Amino acid sequence: MKKSTNGIVYLLVVAMMIFVSSVCLATNPRYAVEGTTEEPVVTDHVTGLQWQQNTTLEGGGVDWKDALAHCEGLSYAGNDNWRLPDVTEILSIVDEKKEETPAINTVYFTDFNAGSGHWTSTSSRKTGTSAYVLYFGEQNSTIGRGGMSAVSKTASALVLCVRGGE
Repeated sequence: MKKSTNGIVYLLVVAMMIFVSSVCLATNPRYAVEGTTEEPVVTDHVTGLQWQQNTTLEGGGVDWKDALAHCEGLSYAGNDNWRLPDVTEILSIVDEKKEETPAINTVYFTDFNAGSGHWTSTSSRKTGTSAYVLYFGEQNSTIGRGGMSAVSKTASALVLCVRGGE
């Protein structure tokens, strides 16, 4: 085959893969809610991660150390291998195309307060005393909806635990 023919074949294969992926996502939604009514879990078919459907801490947020301990000690939906998500993991559930807040798919993730931040396990590179918090709304965010800020680890934020992808 000539180089130009190889390039065309390559483009056709890539186009077919994109088409098949979009058809699969259209017929099989990205997310599915599993588990019980008391302990619902959202499975992300794109990343393979499983999330709590909403935050499990009643009465507000906790500091970073308590957020880590909460997820690591969590027994939820029959699993005990939960953890606090890192920056990449929590950004994967941000819906940046959504015009209203919160910037998350509220069909699957419920009871989200757009103004509250959610801890990540990722510490700030500048200091060891800050970690990143994701905001699903515009409040307290340095970059807008679905933004992230480095926050003192002694501050209070919400917790959304994740499992899988390891």
